[in-house]
Amino acid sequence: MNLQQLSELVGIAVQQLQKYETGENRVSVSRLVEIARHLNVPVAWFFDKAGSSNGTTAGATRAASDLINIFDDLSPENQRKLIEIARLLRQ
Repeated sequence: MNLQQLSELVGIAVQQLQKYETGENRVSVSRLVEIARHLNVPVAWFFDKAGSSNGTTAGATRAASDLINIFDDLSPENQRKLIEIARLLRQ
């Protein structure tokens, strides 16, 4: 997939994608999730590419990516429930 195709799927200009790619502009989490979905890769793929000397960080990133993908598939009501469960577990 080229930048033109991805920009059309995501609904932004090619120039904006290029700015994300070069680091000139920051990518929001929601936009990153959307891009990852269209590329059929987990969000963690972007972070794994940055490199990690610590396997724990890479594993945590993969887990967070899995959780984001699951969360995105839930109904709004179940999203709220999952947030409450996470808050309880954090205590």
